[in-house]
Amino acid sequence: MKIAGKYILTGVLFLRVLLAANVPVTASVQSFSGFNSFGINLEADGGHKLARSASDKLHAVFVSVSGSGSSSSYKLIRAYSDGSGFTTDMITENTGASAYLRNPALAVFNEDVYVVYVEAKDASNRGLSIIKYTANGNVQQYTRVTMDASNVFYYTDIALDKDGYIYVAATFRSDSSQKVRVFRSNLPRNIFSFKEEKYNGNGGDFNTTLAYLPKLTVDESGNVYLAYEVRNATAGDMSKKIAVHKRQTIGASTGWFGYVEVSPNFRAQHPDIVYRNGQLHLVYSEQPNNINDDCNLRYRIYNDNLVIQSDEIILSAKKIYSPRLSFSGDTPLIQYVDSADGSTYHVKMTAKNTSGSWSAPQTLSNASNAVYVHNVVDVRNDLPDVLWYNTTDQKVYFAA
Repeated sequence: MKIAGKYILTGVLFLRVLLAANVPVTASVQSFSGFNSFGINLEADGGHKLARSASDKLHAVFVSVSGSGSSSSYKLIRAYSDGSGFTTDMITENTGASAYLRNPALAVFNEDVYVVYVEAKDASNRGLSIIKYTANGNVQQYTRVTMDASNVFYYTDIALDKDGYIYVAATFRSDSSQKVRVFRSNLPRNIFSFKEEKYNGNGGDFNTTLAYLPKLTVDESGNVYLAYEVRNATAGDMSKKIAVHKRQTIGASTGWFGYVEVSPNFRAQHPDIVYRNGQLHLVYSEQPNNINDDCNLRYRIYNDNLVIQSDEIILSAKKIYSPRLSFSGDTPLIQYVDSADGSTYHVKMTAKNTSGSWSAPQTLSNASNAVYVHNVVDVRNDLPDVLWYNTTDQKVYFAA
């Protein structure tokens, strides 16, 4: 299928932005991450849901919800494409009044796909689960990373380092707090045995307050980076900050030693991180002083020691949700959800130009209720791969 498009000069290449390339991945799913609705506490949906395997096949994962009460059904759906359209099928299903399945995230290693998600099969059978399958959907494996009768909460992410060790980050609720917990597989590419890792190697928690939206990325040396949002309250006008951690080896010790905090006067939220060319790149949405401020789309680069190398406010808008980083060669692109009035939402993109400035935002979605944007970090053939959800027709769309 030939798709009309236009090109934006971004330095070393012209990036093609499609004019009409939003393809529905599947029929109505009545959800995306398993949340009840898009709103102030669910305006972003956590970990990576789109990735590319070694054979260049794209993989996506999301949730389809139907029914209510004893007829409730939560289906974990995978979608995959080799360039000729998407094929979807159900990986697993939880049913019943106390059942749910929420916020899956995926990562790939060669041709293997790893999916983590929060689930409850019934009121007493809740946990953080992983499924592993090959790129063609065969040889499924399933296990629980941890079993917890009440505390696993919403947000997850997953990544594999250069040797194939699996890292899972998830939020857990305990009393009035909500903590990020991190698990590492004991063997490379083996989902059946995990050990929880603590901050600073001393058994400490990564945070002690309200943590949301963990994101993981890895570098070529095997170091792992974690970013997440920390709120001071659950109310809609809460202040927020972002924490960034690094897992590294110092002398004879390996652990989560590095740490920085992004803390404006009021709100830093929805972080995304990518390690690229010896640097950690962070993008996030910021309201600098109060709830009435426009949001800034902010982009920071850190060196290996988590020292800031550059810090830019790229643009401002009434509301900015779920920014995501991708790269075409060394050129950074950012996809995000823009809301000018707080009730309609569009997926937009900006890219860095030859001059070092950023291009005017281009609209990628073809509907006014596009949320929960996800992307693939590496841009191929000058076409950014973007997944998003339409809250009106309740379909998942792919733009590429």
